[in-house]
This record gives sequence, C-alpha cells and structure tokens, in this order.
Amino acid sequence: MNLKRISKTVTSYLLTAAFVIAMLAGSGCNKPKTIEDYPEPVSISETTGTETEAEGKTTVENDTKPAEEEEKLDEALLPEYDSLRETGVYEFNPVAVNPVFKMEMKNNPKVIRATKEILAAVHDAKPSFELSGDLACTEAEFKIARTLAELSSPVVYCVDFETEDLETYTIKYFPSYESDEFGEEFLTGSISEDEAKEKIDAYKEICEKTINGAVTDKDDDMQRAAKVYKALIENFEFEYPDPEEESMDDSEEGMITESYETEDYVVSQIVSGKMHAWQFLEFYEALMVQLNVNSMMVGALGQYHEQNFPLLDKAMEINDGGYVWTIIKYDDKAYHCDILMDKMALDSQRENFEEYESDMLFFGMSDDKRNKSFTVYYTQVFEAISPVNATSVPKCEEDYEFKDDTKTE
Repeated sequence: MNLKRISKTVTSYLLTAAFVIAMLAGSGCNKPKTIEDYPEPVSISETTGTETEAEGKTTVENDTKPAEEEEKLDEALLPEYDSLRETGVYEFNPVAVNPVFKMEMKNNPKVIRATKEILAAVHDAKPSFELSGDLACTEAEFKIARTLAELSSPVVYCVDFETEDLETYTIKYFPSYESDEFGEEFLTGSISEDEAKEKIDAYKEICEKTINGAVTDKDDDMQRAAKVYKALIENFEFEYPDPEEESMDDSEEGMITESYETEDYVVSQIVSGKMHAWQFLEFYEALMVQLNVNSMMVGALGQYHEQNFPLLDKAMEINDGGYVWTIIKYDDKAYHCDILMDKMALDSQRENFEEYESDMLFFGMSDDKRNKSFTVYYTQVFEAISPVNATSVPKCEEDYEFKDDTKTE
C-alpha cells in the first residue's frame, strides 16, 4: 500500500474552495463585498469518521471521554519540552507537535503519539518505523497522524510512506515521481537514508542557528515569534513569483499555493537559504512549533492595497485575490503576522540601502490594521485536521508593539 502525499491536497483545496464560495456569493449583486457577505468558514480536511473501502471499513475512534476523565490531561497533550527555557540554549526537538492542531486530537491522543513516532523516525532518517500494539492505527488514523506531522515539520513533506500491514511503515526520502497517461503519479525513486540524514541534519542545524541567534531564554512567546520573524526576513532570500509563468495568470490560488509545485523540496529550499512563498511561511511555522508558540496559517480572499514598496506592490499585483499569512496567539489574544509582506517591503528598502533592517510593519496586526494593507472578504484556517474540532480563525482586536531589546539607543 502506497501512502504517497496523503494530505498535501488537503491544504491546496482550501483557497480554491473559498474562491468558489466567493464567486457564488457575488453572482447576484455587483455591490462591493465585505467580510459579512461571506459565509462562516468551513474547514477542508481529511475525513475522521468512518471510511468505506474495497477491503471493508476503517474507523477513527474520537469518542468523547467521560466527564470524570476530562480533568486529566493526557501526557501527549502536555506542552513540548522547551530546551531554551530549561537550559538557556535551544536544541532541535525531533518530536515537537504543532500545539494548535495537537489540541484538535485531544479526544484521540493515540494519534498524537503516532505523530511523534513519525516525526522521530523521519528526523533521524530511519528506513522504517512501527505503529503496533497501543499505537496501532487504522488507515484513517494514520492519515491524520501524517497530516499532523506535516503541520509540525516541513521534513515530513519530503518523504513518502509505504506499508503492507498498517504496522510497519517504510520511508522513502525526497522521492521522485512520474505521471502515467491518466495523470496518476507513481514513485520512481528516492535518495538513500545517508543522503537524507545529511539534508535533514543540515535543516536542524539551520533551525538551531536561527533560533539561538535571535531568541533568549527570557523572551516570552510573542517576543520569540517577533525575533524569529525578523531573523528570517533579514537573513533568508525570497524567490519572487515569475510574472511570465502561465500558472500565475488568472490563478485561483495566487503565489502561495502556486509555490507548492516547485521542483525543490521545502527542506532543500530552506537549506539553500532561498525560499518560495509557501516554503517561507512553512519554515516560520516550523520554528514556532519548535518554540511552543501557538501559530497558524490563515487563507483569505481579499483586496490588496498598494504600500509604496515596489517589489511588494509588483508581486501582489500579479497575485490573485487569494493570500496566506500567519496568526500568532499569545496571552488570550491573537495577532496577524504577514512575514511575506514584511520580507518584500524590506527587499524594496534594501534596493537603496543594503544594511536596512526590517521595520516589521506587518507584524502583530489587529483586524483593522490588517485591512489597511489587505482588505479581507473571507478567511479561514489554511490547514486543518478534524472537521469536528477544527480550529477557527480568531479575532485580532488590538495591535502588538514589538520592542527590540537587542538594539541600543
């Protein structure tokens, strides 16, 4: 059984579905739309209920626990180990699970444990791993565990899984594919575990260098998010969308999901230091997972407003109405953080002065401030796992003011 790219399409469906809804909503009236004109977000995700297959049925157990057990938090749901706060130095955590999406599986912690097994095996470039005994998963449960693993580490996007018995899973690293006459992809090759380990170790080293170079053990989660954001903007390159590419013309997905189809895997781009749009967002998200910061990517339909940054304005001009950015949740509040706009703004400024530092104009925005650069008509979480317990897009009611304590007056 080949388990190739189980959940990649889940994320790419999101903005396309949103565009269909927007088109239907606008078909009977030409007046300008506001966010109130669009329906409540509907999560697009893998099925977590009963799946009927040729061989029979597979069911995901997601029953509500008795009330007396609700107060006992399963250890799988506890915060991940924080080496930076514990020792003063950040060390890559190979089993860190996305804290936001982990809670979607609070009624099925086995899936979280299975996710950790996937992450541990992949980050160590092991040839295979087992999910048996208490960790035995149905095919549907494994799909969810893999999706959660992908939302926790970009390395998982760079592998393929095969199994014959739903217990032992063989891992293919950085696989290559070909398509048959019907457009169906099939695996044609992969690199060795030794080669994969070299790439993955290089990725882990970049994570450690980036975080340790930007964050201290005294920083709160919002300061962590801001400092890593600034470090990525100032030290990594952005691969701008090509206006000549046919896939960008009249695109329903824009620069973000268009960048899924790049030739290089996300980890290869991160190690090279130059990333496309989605890969830039994905790396930022991965570093937030490593730091236990609650973050999520949100997809939106809307209207961009020129910001007088040439590279930013040009890129957004060829980008259709679909767009994606990050929301950081901290201290019962939420903030829009648009790392792509800030990156393109800084690149515009550095055309005149190479040493320019980011002003972080699009970090920590309220809903009102977000709408000044990108008026939102419709928004929802860009990636989701469970349709029953899916995370909703929070309201961002105030701006966050970042004070860079590394600067001296």
